[in-house]
Amino acid sequence: MDAAEVAKHNGMQSCWIVVNSKVYDVTSFVDEHPGGPSLILKYAGADASEAFNEVHTQQTLDEHMTQGQCLGKLTGNPSALAQPKKSTTGNTGSENEIPPIVSMVMTHDFEPVAKALLSDRAFTYVHSFSSLEDRINSYHRTWSSLSFRPRVMRNVEHVNSTRCMLSHQSRFPFFIAPMGLAGSMHSDAERVVARGAAQKATHYCVSTSATLTHDVIMESFRTAQAESNMRDRSQLFLQLYVNSNQKITQDFLRRARALGYKGLFITVDTHILGKRIQDRRLQSRELIEAGITERPVGNLVSDGKDGKAKDGRPQTGGRSRPGVISQALNWDDLKWIRKEWDGPIVLKGIQSAADAKMAYDTGCQGIYLSNHGGRQLQDAPSSLETLLEIRSMAPEILGRMEIYCDGSFRTGADILKALCLGATSVAVGRPFMYAAAVYGVKGIERVIDILADEIEITMKLLGVTDLKQLSPDLVRVPHELRMSSRL
Repeated sequence: MDAAEVAKHNGMQSCWIVVNSKVYDVTSFVDEHPGGPSLILKYAGADASEAFNEVHTQQTLDEHMTQGQCLGKLTGNPSALAQPKKSTTGNTGSENEIPPIVSMVMTHDFEPVAKALLSDRAFTYVHSFSSLEDRINSYHRTWSSLSFRPRVMRNVEHVNSTRCMLSHQSRFPFFIAPMGLAGSMHSDAERVVARGAAQKATHYCVSTSATLTHDVIMESFRTAQAESNMRDRSQLFLQLYVNSNQKITQDFLRRARALGYKGLFITVDTHILGKRIQDRRLQSRELIEAGITERPVGNLVSDGKDGKAKDGRPQTGGRSRPGVISQALNWDDLKWIRKEWDGPIVLKGIQSAADAKMAYDTGCQGIYLSNHGGRQLQDAPSSLETLLEIRSMAPEILGRMEIYCDGSFRTGADILKALCLGATSVAVGRPFMYAAAVYGVKGIERVIDILADEIEITMKLLGVTDLKQLSPDLVRVPHELRMSSRL
């Protein structure tokens, strides 16, 4: 297909793009694109390879494009293609602006550096949340509102911070949380994270919607382990979005199990995307830039047939297409999932003591207390609030199943507070993504070192030498949090 001809198809009515030297007619897909139509229209008649390869693999394209949509190989002079439409919503920066990694002394030091260097779209995808800014800040404040009761005059010359997670030892009581489509932050993101995790013997939970294929991620992880001098060995776990097509999920689980992924973390709070305010504002700006000024913005949009709204259409960040994530997921589905996955199962997205008890009663090995990083239900509880509710209303499950937490953990001290209250381990997500975006593998290692150092310092100042010595007696919980957990 001649480049000059491709350049003519540069609008909503006829939209062709070039990806990896092949021409695709994506006209029918413009309105269905998970990132919103503006992202595709930006590359109408142009070469979209670089932008596409940042967040997708060729396999993704092959799965979603029909044979008739591939118009053949690009021919002629590539300079005849249209130029991608310029965006005013992106940040600009250069490598010269990156501060030395030694200047990163706390995990939240990585965020402003990443924000200055990344495009608005990439940063917003990771940073977005469903509530207003003050509510998100309150999530950060919940863990810092707890104070310690240090013990003194104890020999703390040597401390042990190892923790077993789903029968697999880790050097530290934290692991790297799953983050979908991390390629928007770094073209090789999951491989970068996997290498850093392996070299520091830290567990990593890989997202279903990873940018790279799961065999590539596992291969990189194993290679890094072989190259490492670490005596300890970490593992890769798998986060699962249950597909509305049961067979797709079954096939995916079989492949993941064969590749060597260990525990399965089933996300149970994302059957529909929450209203992510930053995403909505960014989408609005992009639509205006694309000349689309009258259009609903959000998950509820007209299907064009009977005027009724259909849900499940994520608008930015390249998330799943409508209907991909099952909205019918229920407790009975654990039966067929277990037939395909004979390893441990953890439910991710537990936000109440009642569901924590249900997970225990149905034989799950663990629960993962999470509000999806504040990205789903507005005014959802923090993981601390849910953990306190479990201690009050379902204390019988404590010590009988593993409990993981995420959400606004930024220091080793906060991690130890969660462990004092009964958590097995803590997941940390955003700091690792920011660090990977700016510093690659070295950034992942730096975040791990920062948290490990803070954990050791805090343990010694608390007067404990082993994580087994942590108990609720070592933390003071504010009265209002104690009361709210009993409602």
